[in-house]
Amino acid sequence: MQTLIFHNPLAGSGKSGRVCQYVQSELDRLDISYKTTERAADVALSLEQGPTRVIAIGGDGTFNHLINRAVFSNLTLLPISAGTGNDLARVIHGTLHPGKQLEAALFAEPAPMDVWEVNGVRFLEGCGIGFDGVVAHAALRMWKGFSNGMRYVLAVARHLFTAQKFQARVTADNRMCYEGPLFMLSAGNGQYAGGGFKLWPAASLSDGLLDVLLVSRADVRQRILYATMARKGQHVALPGMHYLQVKALHLQADCELLMHADGEPGRGRDFVFRHAGQVMVQGARPAEMR
Repeated sequence: MQTLIFHNPLAGSGKSGRVCQYVQSELDRLDISYKTTERAADVALSLEQGPTRVIAIGGDGTFNHLINRAVFSNLTLLPISAGTGNDLARVIHGTLHPGKQLEAALFAEPAPMDVWEVNGVRFLEGCGIGFDGVVAHAALRMWKGFSNGMRYVLAVARHLFTAQKFQARVTADNRMCYEGPLFMLSAGNGQYAGGGFKLWPAASLSDGLLDVLLVSRADVRQRILYATMARKGQHVALPGMHYLQVKALHLQADCELLMHADGEPGRGRDFVFRHAGQVMVQGARPAEMR
């Protein structure tokens, strides 16, 4: 199996480049041959030619960019956190430093990870619609010197009291499960979003289920409680929270809504979620993925 380093030089305000240099030096030390690229097209070409272990260096947006251009059957992914948003790496590697992530995962046994898609766009960690989409769009426009968690907190504070509800019809596994006003819908493959907010505390990366949080009650007190308790995953028991684990989901809204997939922005009013397959991953904490 060939090894390819894929990194986004813009990720983490230049952090990706420094981590890439470290990864290259470690592979040289271990006498592991590799190639390096900044182009997802090069990764796609390598995967067409045969099995490839891709050491992807960046944040959630980098991994999302790669997975939307990858051939799953030949890909083994080893993500290394070097972005402003590192929610996927947080599940796969815990809180390990990027150098320790490589050391722990390089010879780890590959484990399967689910890939989901919404309206044809794949995501690995999570997707948010409504308030969560508004926050993601706002965070992207903030100063890149802030960590992703700080940008998420500032965006939440800015829009917490002004975001509006929308009318929605939600169908899960071909059954209508909710109809009425919604403040937001967040769907997760992993547990974290926004740089460490534990939005989907029961999520697993490999159970074939999408964890879905519907927020229907959103008065001022509820919004403040949600924002403060979501950091530790204690928000799901609040009134107006509906937590689902599903294999397929369809959301229909009465207006166009902002959304994000792994922090990458989008919009729409009709959203279809489905399981898109699995990809093999090497991580420091494979037990966390089951």
